[in-house]
Amino acid sequence: MSRNADDSGTSREENGRWRLIIQILVDLILLLAVGVPVIVSYNGGISPFQRGFFCDDNSIKYPYVDDTISDAVLMGVGFTLAFVMVIIVEVPRYMSSKLPMAKSRELVICVKSCCVVLLGFAISMGFVQAIKYSVGALRPHFLDVCKPDFSSVNCSLGYITQFTCTETKFSASILRRSRTSFPSGHAAFSMYIAVYLSLYFEVRCAFWFSRSLKPLLQASLFLFSVLVSVTRVQDHKHHPHDVIAGSILGIVIGLFVFKTLGEKAARSREINLFVPFLRKQDSVSEPRTPTPLLQHDRTSFLRLESQKSECNGNYSFAKSTPSPLITNEIEGRDGLPV
Repeated sequence: MSRNADDSGTSREENGRWRLIIQILVDLILLLAVGVPVIVSYNGGISPFQRGFFCDDNSIKYPYVDDTISDAVLMGVGFTLAFVMVIIVEVPRYMSSKLPMAKSRELVICVKSCCVVLLGFAISMGFVQAIKYSVGALRPHFLDVCKPDFSSVNCSLGYITQFTCTETKFSASILRRSRTSFPSGHAAFSMYIAVYLSLYFEVRCAFWFSRSLKPLLQASLFLFSVLVSVTRVQDHKHHPHDVIAGSILGIVIGLFVFKTLGEKAARSREINLFVPFLRKQDSVSEPRTPTPLLQHDRTSFLRLESQKSECNGNYSFAKSTPSPLITNEIEGRDGLPV
């Protein structure tokens, strides 16, 4: 029978290992399926909708300015911040686990949490790129980048759709991206990171030494997102409504990804960060207390209640007759002294 039990345990462990491998492979395939179209559109594989303009539209006459926070810097900071925070939260869990199975579980949770961050990024950028290339909204610096040949344009017609760009000092990538103003990808990504990490931090960890540190870190994430969004308006890369729409999209996707994927791993069990020995231990069954001791405890409780009544001014309970429970301890079956 012992051999059958060992074989059954080994079989379950093997099935669990294969199930985990299949889940990781499927998640990677889905991540590639969502991420590849985003990369293709970002690198010029897809052309945005060719939207026209009005000659008197002052909102697209701003000069071109280099990015204060470039795409590479934003993604580098965002992913580094996300992965570092996940590792800071999960490593104490891994170190505090005693059993090999528990350590494996914590390691899997850490890897899955990082994968969820990547999948959420791919989803958010997929929405952003799809909307950008479908709408084809012009950036505030469009006329400076394009320099339309106004000699062949009849502005009296109002909305101009037939024109030729004459500016040559800007690359084809900058010219193409000048038609992808709505919504702001910077605002969407930074707000997604802020929302997801704030919820992850709220559910997954607790600082025993400070109650204000966690909300301060969460507020710092949102401050970072707001500052990123402000730079996009200052750099003439987006209109204010582009940034607002991108922020709303990032909030929605952050909530969606956390509720559908991140929360399942985040609510496995809580910790006190950096102090694994303060983690609440599992309750151990205690032996039942003998009946006479229970009666004595109840007698003490009744006496305390009587004293409390006297302190509160309720004298009706102060001179009450002894409890039947006490009488039973000193009298025999027929009410006579023992």
